[in-house]
Amino acid sequence: MKTFHRHYLSLSRFALAALLIAAAGSTLHAGLVATDGSVTRSMDAGGTDGNPAEYILGITQGYSKTLTGNTIVGENNPYNSLTLQSGAMINSGPVTLGWSAGSDYNTVTVTGASSWAFSDGSLNLGNAASHNRMTVEDGSTIESFDIRINVSSTASDNHLTINGLGSQATTTRIYLGMEAGTTGSSITLENGGLLKLTESGVWGLSVGEENYLKFDGGYFAWAGEKDASWFGSFLDSGSFLYKMGNEWMTVDSAHLALRYFATDADGLAAIGIDGLGGYTVIDAIPEPGSFALLGVAAAGLALRRRFKGGKAA
Repeated sequence: MKTFHRHYLSLSRFALAALLIAAAGSTLHAGLVATDGSVTRSMDAGGTDGNPAEYILGITQGYSKTLTGNTIVGENNPYNSLTLQSGAMINSGPVTLGWSAGSDYNTVTVTGASSWAFSDGSLNLGNAASHNRMTVEDGSTIESFDIRINVSSTASDNHLTINGLGSQATTTRIYLGMEAGTTGSSITLENGGLLKLTESGVWGLSVGEENYLKFDGGYFAWAGEKDASWFGSFLDSGSFLYKMGNEWMTVDSAHLALRYFATDADGLAAIGIDGLGGYTVIDAIPEPGSFALLGVAAAGLALRRRFKGGKAA
């Protein structure tokens, strides 16, 4: 009888534990939640590490969708994942990854040539949440009015990566570490990926302390003809980093390359990217052998500016 009771109690405890686990997971719906037409502007089913709630646009090749109002990936729950693929296109109002505190670890991946995401408002990575990731890769494009990373004081460790030639993010303004005191966030430009800033004014780029613009073979294009003085504060604060082997190094004036392209054809010929006429393109040069070339380019820019000044006089 004692043996029976022990087995009965053990089975009862097991059944209770199973019920508690099931109840705890009942509010989260890891796995594929919605595709194409069934995707709504609130993607918040929630998942777990390694098993997020998945939303996919582009199950049908070239699928196009308009979402009215704010689009939120992770409004109250963590681990939500949105993928735009196979030439999918989305039009939306403001887009946010990680709306409330605790709605962490959300991801958006835009991948594949002709895949495109447009926001007529802000792109917010980490409104009040942390550990959110957005990746633009394999020739895809995103556009937004501005990009805001770490919007409120509770946000940290939010990241945007633009990877691959033809992959591009275009915006009018960038706030990297928007809320003072928030740290650990970055925009990383890899393998020819381009971040394009259409606002020519100095207020177009803001990088908070211990947040970084990182160069790993990618480019940052800023509207207008810029010289090194525009980047002095970013270099002084160590806000620009470049990849050397497996290490991230601080960009200084010797590692910063500035090239102004008067026409689209100039940019296309130099770095294989179209649409850069009227932009100064910035990248980091980690190879010591390139320093002399940088000096020649800087001297050429200085001579050109002096010539223009003398002609104007």
